[in-house]
Order: sequence, then C-alpha cells, then structure tokens
Amino acid sequence: MSFGPNHHPFAIDVEFSDNLTETQRAAFRTAVERWRRVVVAGGPPVTVTGQTIDGLLIVAKCEKIDRKGGLSANTDLDLAALRGDNAGPTAGLPAKATITLDAADMKLLDDHEAAAGSNTERAIIRRFREDLVAHEIGHALGLSGVIWDHKRLLDRTSAPEQPAFTGAAAKRAFGQAFGERARPVPLETFGRNEEFIGHWRQAYFHSELMTFFLEDRPNLIGPVTVAALQDLGYIVNLSGAETKEIDLDGSAVQVSSPIEGAAHPTLLRSHRWLNCRVDRS
Repeated sequence: MSFGPNHHPFAIDVEFSDNLTETQRAAFRTAVERWRRVVVAGGPPVTVTGQTIDGLLIVAKCEKIDRKGGLSANTDLDLAALRGDNAGPTAGLPAKATITLDAADMKLLDDHEAAAGSNTERAIIRRFREDLVAHEIGHALGLSGVIWDHKRLLDRTSAPEQPAFTGAAAKRAFGQAFGERARPVPLETFGRNEEFIGHWRQAYFHSELMTFFLEDRPNLIGPVTVAALQDLGYIVNLSGAETKEIDLDGSAVQVSSPIEGAAHPTLLRSHRWLNCRVDRS
C-alpha cells in the first residue's frame, strides 16, 4: 500500500525494562497486536537524541507508583518526540512514550493468576491484564489531553465542567448511536486536570477500552476510539474495531471469546482498576 508524503507504514515497538515479568511482556505483545489491527499508517520518522523512530516506541516498565489499588498505570509522553508542523495531518503525533505499570497491582494480578483454579479464570485475568496495557498504549498513540490540545480537538470552554472531544470522525461515530449526524464525545468531568483528561465518559461508554475504569469483562476498542485516531491524523482500518457498537447502557457489547459468559474472579469485580494518569515530559 502506498501513502502520501506525510503518512508512513506504522509500527509499534516495545523496549522492555528488566523488571517486567514474561507474563507482563506477553500482555504488551498482545495489546500491540490489537492496535496494529487498527492503525495502518502514521507520521514520518522522528529522530530524538540520536535515535530514529519510525512509528511509536514504547518503553515498558513495572515499578512502584503508589499503594495497591491506587493508580494502576502511568503513561509519560515524550513531548520532544512529537511529529513537527511539517508533518501535515500527522503533526503532533507521538513517537515515544513510557508506560509504567504499578508493581503492587501487577503482583496482585500475577498472584491471582498463579492461584487460579481453572484455565478459564486464568484466561480472564490474562485478558484483563492485556486490556490494562492496551488502554495505556491508546494514550501513547495520542489519546490524551495534551495531544488533543495540541491538535485543537479538545473543547473545555463550551461547558467547562463537561469537556468534550471534537474530532469530526469521532463526533459522527458517537452521533450515530443517538440517530444524529454528529455529537461531541463526552469526557470524564473530573479530569480537567491535564494528567487525567483523555478518557471517554464512563456513563456513556462503560466497557469501551478508553474509559477511566476498566470493567470486569472484556474492554473493547470501539468505533469512537478508532474514529478519534483518524481525527488525530492516522490512517486507520475501520474494521479493526473490536465492536461496532457503543456500550451505552452497560450491557457489555462483546466479541466472541472463550472467556465470555464465565464468572469473573472477585479480584476483578471488587477492584476499581485503572485510575491511570497521563504525564508529559
């Protein structure tokens, strides 16, 4: 497939820190493949501190962020590695980010997987860990307030307590769920602080991957998320969305999977997972 001068075939590379377990590394690999089914092309290569990055480079870590059950993850965008203004529609797309998983929360997941009483329960926990990592990769791709501000896709003025994403493609995808031509995509209202803006509002999206809290069931890359990446400047594969629907009522739109319909471990039901933060350096 050929692209114009501002679009190049897209790759996501992960640089693993030594402190990640093989289970955590596997979660990153699986999560990357989910996004590679969505993003077809991105911006031109970026050179940072002598390193040339063709697509997106993720530095993956697992360290203490806070106590068990607090912040489960942190994504730190390298603002020195954004595509420049000469990159046309791909200007401002990130080329590098560091994703840090909280060591206490990851140990909790690892311990429960090791003690799981069935293959089904272990599969549920693995999928949940993958959702957690995939969510953070979504931020690394540019689904964050700082990138939306940079590309003028974030509205905080029309209703200051109700920020919204205003990309045209995402507005159309969201509006279709209400029988409208377009509708701004609502974001979490508590997140006016830069470190938290970047999540679809839970009350509308429920089990969508890019909400602030992960549900205790498969969290899917939905049509609004794919459309938002298109608004950012990526060339996307619309059929790469893991569901065609928006989980408006919390009924959990799902894809066929051997873990669906099974009872989720108490660990996932009772823990308020994610609470992630997006920083910038």
